[in-house]
Amino acid sequence: MGDRGIFDDFLRPSQTKPKPAAKSPARAVMLDVHLEGGTRRAFPYSVLMTVTLDGGRLVAEFATGTVVIEGARLEPLYRGLSQHRVRSVAVTEDGRGFNPAPGSSNSDQPIIRRIAVEGAPGETGQ
Repeated sequence: MGDRGIFDDFLRPSQTKPKPAAKSPARAVMLDVHLEGGTRRAFPYSVLMTVTLDGGRLVAEFATGTVVIEGARLEPLYRGLSQHRVRSVAVTEDGRGFNPAPGSSNSDQPIIRRIAVEGAPGETGQ
């Protein structure tokens, strides 16, 4: 056996280069909400308490207010919010106010029909 110990093969660094880890999108610091009429309000993810998806209604409860989003195919938006990856949401003419991951088709994208802010300081909802 010589100088080699029983565990040497397991303890030596690999001779091959490790593959770089896949980079995931950086977490967002705040969610920028674009409301109808041009009003914008940013919510810090540090005070996000819950995200609830119930059919065509998504509710994100922050300590500073609640964002209610209504639409269709909201699952990617739900996942993005719960992982602090969504930077902004908006209602647009075609209803596509969320930028999903590259490579996804339009048929997979959420359709946002309405966004309201409830209980936020200085706001009574939109």
